[in-house]
Amino acid sequence: MRMFKLIVSLLVLAFIGLFIYQNMTAFTSPVPFKLNLYVGEPTQWEHPVYTLLLISGALGFFIGLVLMLKPYFGVRRRLAQERQDKKQAKSEPGPEEKLQAPLEAEVEKAS
Repeated sequence: MRMFKLIVSLLVLAFIGLFIYQNMTAFTSPVPFKLNLYVGEPTQWEHPVYTLLLISGALGFFIGLVLMLKPYFGVRRRLAQERQDKKQAKSEPGPEEKLQAPLEAEVEKAS
């Protein structure tokens, strides 16, 4: 089974490499951009297609990572809050102990 996974992984990587090799001229062709805000002069710049693909892929990866980890950190925060609440509940006297303290004080005053 390991050998099968290795062969399939190498085959997939070979197809990806072949795709990139065959489309290298398309990936290296520059794409012109023009920004005109009608305030100053229009701004123009050019980037190759592969640069745009890498930027958009990295941006999508980081946004996905942040969205994936957001619930994880929320759960950690709630667990920390619950632990703190449990620790406070153990250190504070319970309702029965709160009622007993004034009664004991009255008994001591009477004697």
